[in-house]
Amino acid sequence: PRSSYDLDDALYTIERAQMTRGALFLHKVGVTFCIDRDGMAEKCQYHFHRVIDCHLKDGDSDFKKGVFVYARKECSGGNESGMLKNVVLQRLPELVKLDSVLSAHLVGEVFVEEIDMILSSLKGHDGGRVEYNFLHAIIAGGLNR
Repeated sequence: PRSSYDLDDALYTIERAQMTRGALFLHKVGVTFCIDRDGMAEKCQYHFHRVIDCHLKDGDSDFKKGVFVYARKECSGGNESGMLKNVVLQRLPELVKLDSVLSAHLVGEVFVEEIDMILSSLKGHDGGRVEYNFLHAIIAGGLNR
């Protein structure tokens, strides 16, 4: 049970041993634990950033793409999901580099009202390549997959 260990101590040990998937599990626990608690917004955002890191560091390309399912699920919630949306927005260039089509799907489902802000946030990353790949995924019909 959650009360049988200190999350920060466990994460310290697991991350030092470079057990990425174990850390991923515990960071997800951290997000779940913190999301509804007053005064825990920064901690929740920290764990959410680390969930994204754990996905992106994994060697299995299919596993990496699981970040999109997780982000969609967490950002589609109630009022608390707004702080997680900010994290996704900050990390969006990395997500587009991972898979531009899945990023476009995520944006379409979570940020559909904020497409201008999304495009502005992608400008200038990697010499314009990130914004180009994102728009290309939308225009080229890749969203059908």
